[in-house]
Amino acid sequence: METLPQNRVKYRLVVDLYCVERDQHRKCRVSNIGLDGMFVVGLPCFRNNQRVRATFGRAEGGALCLPCRVDQISLDGADLKFDNPSPQQVEELREIIFPHWNGTDLLEGVLILSNWIEAEDFAGWLRLLTLAQHWQRSTAGARSEFSRSRISPPMVVPPAERLIT
Repeated sequence: METLPQNRVKYRLVVDLYCVERDQHRKCRVSNIGLDGMFVVGLPCFRNNQRVRATFGRAEGGALCLPCRVDQISLDGADLKFDNPSPQQVEELREIIFPHWNGTDLLEGVLILSNWIEAEDFAGWLRLLTLAQHWQRSTAGARSEFSRSRISPPMVVPPAERLIT
């Protein structure tokens, strides 16, 4: 099992990896991700230092494509490092990794929390809903205080270290 680097968060996300040298596409699952790179599971046929292109999302929906390099391969998967992403790509990546929830739309909160906490069955999704409701209630005071002023409310991001137990 891979160890989680300090600057990364656990995240479940599908990524398409394309190797230019071999003209191969591989669908893989991200295990953890940060602004420096990611650990992916399901990466056969790639070598250390090989350059690949990681694509998040679908092309018709505005996919994010990042140049990467295979840093290390293990039995569990491979560690990829992002290879000089542009400032715009870094901002898009930051929004994927650290999404903002303003605490108003409960469904949006549940979907964001589902990236950190796995829900495999209906009971798991109900636990996520309860957690999002609790978070929503705990931030309601801050949101109402800002609604009385002309300042827009702060974006609330659930801290990952509190969510992962």
